Order: sequence, then structure tokens, then C-alpha cells
Amino acid sequence: MKKTFTLLSALFLTGAAFAQNFTAGNFIVMRIGDGAAAPANTGALAFLDEYTFTGTLVQSVAIPGTTNGANKGLIINGTATADGMISRSANGKYVAFAGYNTKGATISGAISSTTATDVPRVVGSISYNKTINTSIEVTDFASGANIRSAYTPNGTDFYMVGSNSGVGYRTPSHDTTVRISSASTVVNLRTVGVFDNQLYITTSSGTENRLSSVGTGMPTTNGNTIASLPGLPVTGVTLNQVVFFDLSTTEPGVDVLYTADETTGSTGGVPNAKILKYSKVNGTWVANGSIGTTNVCYGITGKLAGGKVQLVASRNSANLIFLEDASGYNATITGDISVIATAANNTRFRGVALTPEEEVLPVGMINFTASKTLGNNVLSFTTTNEVDVIRYEVQRSSDGISYSTIGSINARNQPNNEYSFTDVSASGNVYYRIKIVNKDGSIKYSRIANLSDITRTDFTVSPNPAKSNLTITHTAIKNKGVANLFANDGRLVASFNLAPNATQTNLDISNIANGTYRLVVIDGTTKTSKLFIKQ
Repeated sequence: MKKTFTLLSALFLTGAAFAQNFTAGNFIVMRIGDGAAAPANTGALAFLDEYTFTGTLVQSVAIPGTTNGANKGLIINGTATADGMISRSANGKYVAFAGYNTKGATISGAISSTTATDVPRVVGSISYNKTINTSIEVTDFASGANIRSAYTPNGTDFYMVGSNSGVGYRTPSHDTTVRISSASTVVNLRTVGVFDNQLYITTSSGTENRLSSVGTGMPTTNGNTIASLPGLPVTGVTLNQVVFFDLSTTEPGVDVLYTADETTGSTGGVPNAKILKYSKVNGTWVANGSIGTTNVCYGITGKLAGGKVQLVASRNSANLIFLEDASGYNATITGDISVIATAANNTRFRGVALTPEEEVLPVGMINFTASKTLGNNVLSFTTTNEVDVIRYEVQRSSDGISYSTIGSINARNQPNNEYSFTDVSASGNVYYRIKIVNKDGSIKYSRIANLSDITRTDFTVSPNPAKSNLTITHTAIKNKGVANLFANDGRLVASFNLAPNATQTNLDISNIANGTYRLVVIDGTTKTSKLFIKQ
């Protein structure tokens, strides 16, 4: 029998345990409340608790409830069960969440009923080393309503959903939120996430949607249609978090789906609230049964282990449950649910996600290079220990932030391999990376390679290499300027505000570790970047 732990267990963890990074392969749950009093609708403190899949509490990370520097305070509605959903980025580096910043104001009623100008909504992220970013404050989204879930691809840009505003998109360089979904589609949403480079939402509202795609890929402009996945029920279920897997060798893309449903009672023949399973067959999703009781489920996440799907879910805000399904693709779900953790008094469990992790490639990738050959850009890379890899997708970017796939190479899964790809259409300053797609549905990325056949005049950096101070000279900042510093693996390291009309900015990089970094200057919609070395 799996052990059950409560918050009391955390009191006996050593201080060293709280200093450690998140451990890859574990999961985290959003916990509402510090145990002192029952979480109220006026707002409660939030924590991210890390657990193993056997139910051992590893550590707890507090999300600050008050503003500190650029980071805004964030609390969550303690009684709204759809609030507090979390999601992990496709590259595995970040977990995103959303909440409210009271700015010290006393809330007398439901915090979700406040206007977003009085109580701004906040979206945030946490990385594998527990770096928290809650710097984006939102005053034009989910006003007078719940903000429930957020997703970030890179730790700085965010998709968000709530109970009245559809899908929003926000970046550090904009003070306004882009409404991704068109006004004619459903606006009362529960969760948002990305699987296999496609943006999805869940909802319990209306009669046309429960789990739906939003536009194509990861849209960043307005007017995109929310479209229900073919074959999935559009009534009779109340879906919260979902998790996809790629288990079929013939069905394109992700093809197995597990959902957390909180419907009580049976409606239209749809099972009572359980973990529901579906498989995509010839492009249409078909039901593969369910497991559970009438207890409601909110969060769900999972991983492949030994060819079996291991799932954890939050149930009734009070328990964490575990299920192992060995049935595979397009087969009836199997296994028994067991309780692996119980929330302490005056606390609530909400969303769950796999822990963010430092990017480690599943194969040994060496000598990834980009070079000019006869006017074309030629990418070459070699791999070792290549096992259970489906394909390598070659991705290109003009700014080092937003990437698109320009080609694909099937993996050989041999001990040693050499690959090459020629890009005949790119010119100027170009960034490349390799997206590694594995059979278990996980995705990793290579380091970034940069090619340039022109001299960039957008801004200059000096000195380069630099030790403690870096000076950037740029065109006059017209909008809300920001300079983001990224490590070579794409991880956000630091962010600096650029003053309006400024043409030169000094950056203190004394606390940055030595290495190669990419500095991205953002002014409104304009993004430019350069590489420099910290010594």
C-alpha cells in the first residue's frame, strides 16, 4: 500500500531539502492555504509541493503573497475549485500558474468578483531551480471573474484563461492582453496548455466544447477559433486538466488522452466524475472507459514508465491519487486508484504537473553546427545512445525566441548517427535548434546555433566578453522596453527594464555565472538579439 502524507510531514524536512532544485520525474501540486485557517474566497496563500509518484513529500515552495521588486504578490481564491490550475511547458523547463494581487487591499467578498484594475490578475512561472517570475500584472483580463490557469512556453510569455475572457496572451513588452480566441466562441474556460505544439483549452460551458484546440499551433494574434476535438463529448462532462501521450506508431501526433472530470452523476450516458481515457483513431477520438468514483477530479498529469502510463490526479481538493494504466493505445483503461497523499487541515489541493527540469537531452548530441555552404545554411549534428526517438525537427527563428519547424528527420535509433539538413530559404541573422520528439511523447531541445551573413545594427553590446557590467547601445525605446538575458539552453536568466527614449542602458551582470548568453531587446513588437560572453 502506498503511504499517505500530510503537510505535517514537511515540518520534519531538513533545511537542506528546501534548498534543492526540483527533481526530474516527480510532480508538483498547487496547494492553497498555509493551514492556519480555512482558505477563503477573499484569497489565500499558495504553495507548490513536490511529491514522488509514490507519495513522498519532497519539499514545498511558497509563492510570495506580497510584491517584492519586479515580482508581484500572488494569492488564489481559496474556494473556487477551478482556480489554481497549473501547466508545464512543452520543453519541460517551466510550470505556470495564475492568481490575484491585492496590493495590500482588504477584500471583503470573493476576490474573483473584484475588477482587474482594483485587484490586478497575475500570471507566473517557476523553473527547475525554483526561480519564480510573477512580474506580469494584468488589468484587462478576467475582470470581475476568476483567473484560473496559465501556460508559458519560455518563462516570460503567457497564455491565460478565466471565467469570462476566453484565451489571453501577454508578453513583458506589452501592457495590453491579446485576445487569442474570437469573441463568438466560448469564453468561460478552465485550463490552458500546449501538447505537440498545439494550444488547447478545457471548459464546462456551453454545448459545443469541452476539450478544444485554439487556432493552429500556438497563435499570438486575435480571432482564432476554439474547435472541439472530433469525437470527444461536448456535454455531460466537466473537464479540468488533461494530459496527452503518443503511444501509437501509426496515428500521427499525440494519440492517447486522459482527462480529470468533476461531473457528479451520470449525464447522457457519460460516466460519473473519474479519470477518463480516449484514443485517437484515424483522426477521431474514441472513448476507452474510465476509472474512479463519483468524487470530483481537478488536476491530472502523468508519465511513461516501463511502457505503462503512470497518472497522478487531485481529487476533491483533499487527496492525491495514483493510477497505473498498462492497457496501451486504444484499449480500455485498467488499474486501481490509490490515495498517495492527503491535504492537511485548512489546505486544498488543485492543479498538478510534472516538475520542471533542467534541460537534459535524451540522447548524446555532439557537434551541432550551422555553416554557410554555397549560399545555403547547412545544419549538421551527430548523436550517440539514441533510443526511443521518433524524429528530429529542425526549427528556425529570426529572433531566438519564437521558433517554427522547417523540416523533419526520422531517427535511426542506432548507437552512433550523423544527420544533416540544408535550409535554402533563410538569410540574415538566423537561429536554429533541434526539437527531439520521443516515443513517450516527451520533447527536448538541442542547444541553439546562430548564423549571420549581415552586420546587425539594431544594438551593440560592450565590452564583449564582459565581467560585471554590460553596456547596450540601441535605438531610442519607443514603447515598454525590456532586455531579457537567456542562457545558451534557452533558460531566462535575468530581465532588465529599458527606460522610454533611452538610447543606452547599463546592465549589472555581476551575479550571472560565466558562459555564453543571448541578450534579447524587445521594444513593442520589435525583437532583436545578440550573443555575448560573460567571464
